[in-house]
Amino acid sequence: MSAAPSRVPGAPARQRVVVARELTPAEVAAWSVLQKADPSLASPFFRPEFTMAVAGSREDARVAIMEDDEGVAGFFPFEAGQDGVGRPMGGLLSDYQGMIGRVGLQWDAVKLVQRCGLRSWRFDHLLAEQKAFAPFHRVTMSSPVMDLSDGYAAYVAARQGAGTEQIKKALGLRRKLEREAGVVRIETQAADPALLQQLMHWKSAQYLASGKTDIFALSWVVQVIERMQATRGADFAGMLSVLFAGDRPVAAHMGLRSQTTWHYWLPAYDPAFARYSPGILLLLGMAEGASDLGLRMIDLGNGSTFYKSRLMNHEIAIAEGEVPASPFRAGLMSLRNRAKAWARHSPILQPVRQLRTLARRKGGEPPSSQ
Repeated sequence: MSAAPSRVPGAPARQRVVVARELTPAEVAAWSVLQKADPSLASPFFRPEFTMAVAGSREDARVAIMEDDEGVAGFFPFEAGQDGVGRPMGGLLSDYQGMIGRVGLQWDAVKLVQRCGLRSWRFDHLLAEQKAFAPFHRVTMSSPVMDLSDGYAAYVAARQGAGTEQIKKALGLRRKLEREAGVVRIETQAADPALLQQLMHWKSAQYLASGKTDIFALSWVVQVIERMQATRGADFAGMLSVLFAGDRPVAAHMGLRSQTTWHYWLPAYDPAFARYSPGILLLLGMAEGASDLGLRMIDLGNGSTFYKSRLMNHEIAIAEGEVPASPFRAGLMSLRNRAKAWARHSPILQPVRQLRTLARRKGGEPPSSQ
């Protein structure tokens, strides 16, 4: 009698794909257990509630479920495009992506995509530490974080000790706003739908003024965000926070929270109050109240801005790229990405990189060496 074929420790034996909205209560519970067990999955975007909220408005929402002899081992949420290209759950709304799996779980990224019935899977905010996807990273970035584990007072002291004056300036602006517009207060988790509508109105105007796509012109996006606002649980909740001066809302932020992490997501403010930096005032007010909610960090989301660089004290690596279902394409893509990574970091090419940087600053490019 021949021996049973060996299997890589931690590797799942089976994979099936289900329509996301058809996940059973037992599967949702298993997902929650896996997410809570792995600190790297602390973001609310890895919670089953986020996927279920998106699935309520998108017919293409799918979840691959991995199973082994011990039971459910992992969940991989994705959107199945008509072109055969898979995308992250929630698409442009998703600030973290990846596998929600048992600690120590191993998987083959190419086989995962194949078994999802996709030609490829594209990602832009993938949790970079998930090694199975590493060969397919095209670009690696960071998501800045405000680590509030030691409390807000300790956080402020540390930032000021590092030379940041942003918080001190914000306190002065808050006093000025209070003198000129009324008592300043923050409602951390507003339930009034009118306040959400006001936020979306401000944000739409901001998108249009900057030439960006207005995501609120998409009905499914509005539905998902409204659904988020109405979701209030201990493990996941929508957090519509509003800064008032007197009785007037002057800034608002729609975010998500898990047990420990508050994700800074959709901020906007009344342009008439721009001189007071109301968005920063609201963010700092959120940070001050975070510990009362049991939250240990505010993830500021991908993107390099002045205020993020001044307020962050930690960062999480995320990646952009694509996993093809074809092993041949996967090999070529992995080789290309490794070559690009080497070119970006090799000390041998440091003079060339410096020359190109100098040329770009002067408005031109160096001549080709060929």
